Amino acid sequence: MIALSFVRTVQDVMELREFLKEIGRSDIKIMSKIETRPAVKDIYDVAAVSDALMVARGDLWAELRNPWSLPGVTCKIIKAGNDVGIPVITATQTLSSMCNSDLPSRAEVDELYFLLREGSDCIMGSEEFAMGKYPGETAKAILDVSREVDKERIIRLHENLYPPRVVEPTLAADYWEKAALIWAEGTDRVKCVVVISARGNVARRVFRETPRKPVVLVSCISQTIRFFQLFGSYNVLLKYNIEDEPSMVAQKALQALGWTSEEEQTALLIVSHRSSSTGIRFARIEEVPLPATHEKN
Repeated sequence: MIALSFVRTVQDVMELREFLKEIGRSDIKIMSKIETRPAVKDIYDVAAVSDALMVARGDLWAELRNPWSLPGVTCKIIKAGNDVGIPVITATQTLSSMCNSDLPSRAEVDELYFLLREGSDCIMGSEEFAMGKYPGETAKAILDVSREVDKERIIRLHENLYPPRVVEPTLAADYWEKAALIWAEGTDRVKCVVVISARGNVARRVFRETPRKPVVLVSCISQTIRFFQLFGSYNVLLKYNIEDEPSMVAQKALQALGWTSEEEQTALLIVSHRSSSTGIRFARIEEVPLPATHEKN
């Protein structure tokens, strides 16, 4: 992945993408670093042609006419990435006090919780890791705070504190994925969503709908697995053929994760393939039993 600094317009991203295509490396993904006012103004257009966004708050803070608007601008960028279905990395001085302390300040914990709760997929450390005395403790602090955010999401889901979501019948490509996710939110029986997606296109449509239950991505391409580590999903690299029974592929992936159950719990399986010769889309959504406890390796 290439992190493209000081993106201003869609054209900046497209010029890099054209260059990568010319040298035969169109497989390389582009992360747009948002640190200019024009990029913020057209953030949805920039996000639409990017593979990931970075909120580069250091230079962005200096670029804004009103630096006190930085938190609101950060939220705007995070929301754009979430809506488009690409990962968002938030960077710069998140836990800078940990350069010389094994514990973050209370203010830093508050900010970190806020950034993750707003929808940041990743937190990028800088001097905390490059020259700080406590890089291991810094990574643990980020992980611990993210777990607290996850706990809140689980509580809100179980106590029906999220605003209700509806899906209108449409011919849009992501209609079935959206309908399945909304239905899964309403039942405790479904514990996770399994997405079989070789190149990640189906998975991106799923993440665009902000799934509120854990997502397991199954792919046979290692590059896809590496990229989706940015999304915070559970990723399983599994060799399978397009003719394989999707439910069996999902079972193997869940077993590889060691996810088992003694109860009647299920995963929601979403799989989609598109034929390159006919353009016909095959979609399948079904419940798959979690592997029984005695099958755990």
